[in-house]
Amino acid sequence: MNYPNNSSYPNASLSGSSSPELEPRYAVTLLLTLSAIICSIGVLGNILVVIITGANRVSKTAVNKYILNLAIADIGVLAISYPLTFEQVAVPENWPLGRFVCKFVYPFTEIFPCASIGSIVAIAIDRHTAIVRGMTAYRSRTIAKWVILAIWITSFMSSAFPIYLVMEYKESNGTVKCAPEFPSSTTEAGYKFSMAIFWYVIPLFLILWAYRQIACKIRDS
Repeated sequence: MNYPNNSSYPNASLSGSSSPELEPRYAVTLLLTLSAIICSIGVLGNILVVIITGANRVSKTAVNKYILNLAIADIGVLAISYPLTFEQVAVPENWPLGRFVCKFVYPFTEIFPCASIGSIVAIAIDRHTAIVRGMTAYRSRTIAKWVILAIWITSFMSSAFPIYLVMEYKESNGTVKCAPEFPSSTTEAGYKFSMAIFWYVIPLFLILWAYRQIACKIRDS
């Protein structure tokens, strides 16, 4: 998750690490360069997945749609979410991209990692449906587009929408701050806890359950 200039968020350690007192400038440059290389490779790899999956006219199964959706979500993470985070790391005390990007674009990037996780869960459940329950590919394919739509809507409402409500853009003393400001620490903790449960604990449980059932089915076959 991407939360700039706020010590209570994971990326705050990155932003703080760019301070000259804590880390040499060359180390920050190396970190950003390696991260940019990794993101570039990831974007290219996911673009290939999109091309290959989109060109596969023979087997238009539900799992192909979920893989395509996963690749698109990952491209959003690598090409949009991470560059904005890198910008915060490079210039932690001054947001240079303006009010519009801060207030509208930056919060929206929270949707991409959640959509990626949702796609992984959908793939696991689809495999469980096909192998354990024996449901036909045609039937699962007809609902795949609705599942994908639900993934994106749920991702937006649970992750991005709350940040829209608290994202602040402030200019003072020659610095520009772009960061979420929750009404209270309790509200902030509640948001972080709900995100951890909804987008980590529950998805992990569903994925493990699905593949455990698949393993049992294969072993008994």
